[in-house]
Amino acid sequence: MKLRFKILGMCALLFCTLGLFAGTKLAKDNVRLGIYNIRGENPQDGVNRWEFRKDSLSKLILKNKIDIVGLQEAIDFQLDDIVARTNYGFVGEKGLYDPIIYNKERFELMDWNMFWFSESMLPHEKGWDAKYERYCTWAKFKDKKTKREFYFFNTHFDHKGLVAKTNSAVLISKEAKKIAGSAPLFIGGDFNSMVTTDAYKTMARNFIDTRAVAPLVFGPVGTAHNFGGVHPVRIDYIFVNDKVKVSTYRVLDEAYENNFFPSDHYAVYVDVKIKK
Repeated sequence: MKLRFKILGMCALLFCTLGLFAGTKLAKDNVRLGIYNIRGENPQDGVNRWEFRKDSLSKLILKNKIDIVGLQEAIDFQLDDIVARTNYGFVGEKGLYDPIIYNKERFELMDWNMFWFSESMLPHEKGWDAKYERYCTWAKFKDKKTKREFYFFNTHFDHKGLVAKTNSAVLISKEAKKIAGSAPLFIGGDFNSMVTTDAYKTMARNFIDTRAVAPLVFGPVGTAHNFGGVHPVRIDYIFVNDKVKVSTYRVLDEAYENNFFPSDHYAVYVDVKIKK
């Protein structure tokens, strides 16, 4: 009798789990958007060099049906490889590492541009105490299914400058609101900032952290893991405004066939409904 109840309990748990995952199926009018720091090419990466990762990384995007992805660290030939394998369109300036790729069958590109993180906001100028030039790529899309329009802002904050991170958060908050106005918007990327930092707190004051409001959350909290070499830390985020309803948040902690990872970060995606 005990064995029978144990089996029934396991079955109930299984059906509950299956039901939970079935609930993540994308509704007809929902959109799936993501971010992915793909790790730029580094000859010292050995078995984690791009030539060994490009197929699996592209398959991960397609398998999970992520229709729009903000990429970070995408060197020009890496972007070429991803676009060729997904047949997605892209916006951004090649060689500047932070493009946005998108499913051309589903979305129409209405407009796009870039702005830079510095006191002057002049192109290719380092701001504050940043080690590198940093910027934001943004695009305005129209969903061909629903006819609804929205903005997607993709960025990669500096990894060293604490003042630069905080000021970049202030600047992107101001510029995103100015560019998008009252339209639905997404701001995603690698913010190189933990939730305890001023940069994160600035973003969370101005926008909604999708992980905090999603009814369904899957995957680990951490997103950066150095190809599985460290405990993942959360520095990659997707923020939205109140014109977006979030249904699912997922961190894709997937390894490929030989148990290596496609990047030193996990991809993150959200399922959302763009409000009228």
